[in-house]
Amino acid sequence: MQPPHARTLLLELLDGPLTRAGEAPRDELDLIEAGVLDSIAFLELLSALQERAGITLDLLQTDPAELTTLGALLHLLRTSPR
Repeated sequence: MQPPHARTLLLELLDGPLTRAGEAPRDELDLIEAGVLDSIAFLELLSALQERAGITLDLLQTDPAELTTLGALLHLLRTSPR
C-alpha cells in the first residue's frame, strides 16, 4: 500500500478512538499505552487493516506488541504482501 493511502486508512480507522483519548496522531504514539485502544480493540484494528487494505498479517512471525505505534502500523501496511 502506498504511503499516503496507508496513513489515510489508518487514521480513518483510528479517528474515533484518537478523538476520545484526546490524542494527536503521531508516528511514535503507542496506542495501547496512551489508552487509545485496549487489547481487544487493537486486535479488531489489525483485523480491519487486513480486510480494508487487502493484506495478510502473519502474527506468528510478527509480534503484535511491536505493532502498537502508528509508525509501526504504517510500516506494516507499506510492506505486507497482498
